[in-house]
Formats: sequence, C-alpha cells, structure tokens
Amino acid sequence: TGPTSDNRTQQTEQAEPGVVSDLMPYGSDVDQINMTWNQPSIPNGIIIMYEIHYTIYDNGVFMMINGTTNTEHTISGLLPNTSYTVGVRAYTIAGPGEWTDET
Repeated sequence: TGPTSDNRTQQTEQAEPGVVSDLMPYGSDVDQINMTWNQPSIPNGIIIMYEIHYTIYDNGVFMMINGTTNTEHTISGLLPNTSYTVGVRAYTIAGPGEWTDET
C-alpha cells in the first residue's frame, strides 16, 4: 500500500428551493391580511428571501411584494369586503422556487 492521501471536502452549488408549505392566513382586518408559512422542506441551499403575490379574486388585479426574509407577512392597503388569492415562493442565490398553491 502506498501513502495515504488527505481527504478533501467539496460542496455542491445551491439550487432553486422547493415549494413553501403551509401558507395560512392567521388574522385579518378591514384592510389587511396576516399570512404565515413554513420554509420549503427541501431548501436546496440558504433561503435568502420570500416573494409574495396577491390578486383580487374577481378581477385579477395583481400585486407583488418583494424581499421579506420572515415566514410571515401582513399584507395591508387592501379593499374592505374583498376576496384575495395569495401565493409565496422562496429564493436561494440560484433563483426562485415554485409558487405555492394560492390561498
């Protein structure tokens, strides 16, 4: 047998994260909705932010919120007595994951 070699550790690159789970509203007021979610079960790296979109259910008016790092967010400035759909996706340095099913 020859001399032993030193072990080397190499890490693979990050990839797009999996889907955020358990997107849930946890309270609302006349002009705001509080949302919470869990980070992806397969993060594929370090989650650097979450992107949120919401749409007025009947007419498709679309709004985007960029850059939250928390797993909860209050969406404010909403219209009273109006239904909204909300989606969230996570980002790693490799880019965005898939959107959640809208709630």
